[in-house]
Amino acid sequence: MKRRSIVEMCALAVSFMIGSSNSFSIRQDARSICESVALDRFISIPSGVPVTVDGKVSPKEWDDAESIEISADLDWKIPVRFKHDEKNLYFQFTRARNGKNRLFPELFFDSTNKKSHDWEKGNWWFHVSANLRESDGEPNVYEKNGVFQCAHKKQGWEANNPPETDTIEIRIALDKIGIETVSGARISFAAGVTNATGDEKQTWHIWPAKSRVESPSTWGVAILKYFGYRAGGEREKEVTAPNNAETYLQRLA
Repeated sequence: MKRRSIVEMCALAVSFMIGSSNSFSIRQDARSICESVALDRFISIPSGVPVTVDGKVSPKEWDDAESIEISADLDWKIPVRFKHDEKNLYFQFTRARNGKNRLFPELFFDSTNKKSHDWEKGNWWFHVSANLRESDGEPNVYEKNGVFQCAHKKQGWEANNPPETDTIEIRIALDKIGIETVSGARISFAAGVTNATGDEKQTWHIWPAKSRVESPSTWGVAILKYFGYRAGGEREKEVTAPNNAETYLQRLA
C-alpha cells in the first residue's frame, strides 16, 4: 500500500470535511491549502557574510538573509532576518518598539528536531532585554540555585543589549546549540517577542503562529543551506542542492 504524505493526508481530511472528497478540483484546492499551512512552518536559513553585532545595520550586511514576520498586533509587525556562516547563526529583530510599547526577542531551538511535547535537555531558550538570558532544558530561567542567571555577556552568543534602538542583532554559535553539520541541518525552531513583565501579565507573540513556548512539538522547522563565497564577498552558486521547505514537502509526497 502506498505510504501517503503528510500533505496528502491533510488534503484528504480537508476534502472529507468539505464533503466532496471525490472531486478532483476540491482535492487540489485542499492540497494547496495544506501546502500553504505546512510552508508557513518551515524556513530555509541561508549562508551569508558575518554580522557585526552592534544594533547598527551596515550596507549589505543583511542583504543575503531571509526573513519572517511576527505579528504583535494588527498594525505591529516585527520582521526577523536570519542567516548563518560556518560557525554562527545570525538574527536581526526590527520594529521592536511601537510608541511606548517595547517587546524583547526570544529564540528557541532543538538541534535534534525531536518535536518532544515537553522541554528536555537540548531544547534551548535565548532572551535579550536589559541582560542576556539562556537556558538548556527549560524556558524563562532567571534564577537557578539562588544564582541570578542574567548577564550582559554569555558564552557562545551575543546581542546588542540593553537594546537602545529598534534593531536587535543576535549571534549564536552553532556548537552552542549542538549543530555539528552546517549544510542541510534540520532543527526545530521558533522566534518570538515578549513584554517580559515576569508575572501573569507577560505575553508572547511567536512564529510559527499558534506555536507555544512550553511545547517544542509545536515549533517550526529550520533547514540550513550553504553557499560558497568568492574573494570580496560575492556569492557563488549553491554548493549543495537546495534543502528548503518546498523540496522537503516534495520528498514527503
